[in-house]
Amino acid sequence: MIAKLKMGRLNLHLVLRHRWEAGDFMSRLDFKTRRLGLWWRRDLAIGVHKQGRAAFDRDNLVSSWSLGLDLVWVRCWIGWDLGARHFNTNEK
Repeated sequence: MIAKLKMGRLNLHLVLRHRWEAGDFMSRLDFKTRRLGLWWRRDLAIGVHKQGRAAFDRDNLVSSWSLGLDLVWVRCWIGWDLGARHFNTNEK
């Protein structure tokens, strides 16, 4: 399950994955290793201020943060960023 929310420049997404989720083979392989714990991660994302090749310049990068919880058969995390570019990846 994925939930997305956009409020101005703030983008939030909540992801909940479980072992019995119907999906591709790789998502089931991810649960072969049992993990337990709390984690966080900071990444860099492309900002929305520049277009074209200039969009990949160092001064156009913004931070993206994630905070997650790994239980043995369930994983969930929330991610947020301010002013990052998001691409539509829904396959038809």
